Amino acid sequence: MIGTDQIKYLAELPSKEVLVAKLLGTMNAPVQNLVGVLAGVPRALVCALAAIQEQKQA
Repeated sequence: MIGTDQIKYLAELPSKEVLVAKLLGTMNAPVQNLVGVLAGVPRALVCALAAIQEQKQA
């Protein structure tokens, strides 16, 4: 038999949609971080090249 505490616990669980959304958000976060890091590399290179160009023009 299921006890009252277990029934209360089950009643307080989020809906399936909420749990799926949380899971997908958790899975998506590392991918977004990777994209940010990969986008930062060319940006840093462009900034470095622009600084070198400014130095040579000065």
